[in-house]
Amino acid sequence: MESDRVERLARFREIDIYPVTCEKLSAGRTNLAVLKAMIDGGARIVQLREKQYSTRNLFQIAEQFRAETAKVGVLLIINDRIDIALAVDADGVHLGQEDLPLSAARRVAPELLIGISTHSRQEALQAQSE
Repeated sequence: MESDRVERLARFREIDIYPVTCEKLSAGRTNLAVLKAMIDGGARIVQLREKQYSTRNLFQIAEQFRAETAKVGVLLIINDRIDIALAVDADGVHLGQEDLPLSAARRVAPELLIGISTHSRQEALQAQSE
């Protein structure tokens, strides 16, 4: 498992742009259409961000994202939901300040890449210390 995280981290360090999907901000395009365009455009990572989806709907789209990203070796990050990230074998999770604390997330899923949103210097220093 540690080797999975090391390999994911090495791939992450090569990323130069980090696209994020959100269907309501996609000018009428579906998340899958946007994902395919990002992959065609050379994205090496994508974050699935859908705060309004039910757990079941998010899981279903995350499964589709994992299938598509796995085919081409694109890293998949799930926003906010470590349970969904683990369930679909995503490469990581991005947590907000109101989500599972970073230290707890690392205990639950040490193999995942874990990012955290910060909105101040204090939050950034706290995340860095964890």
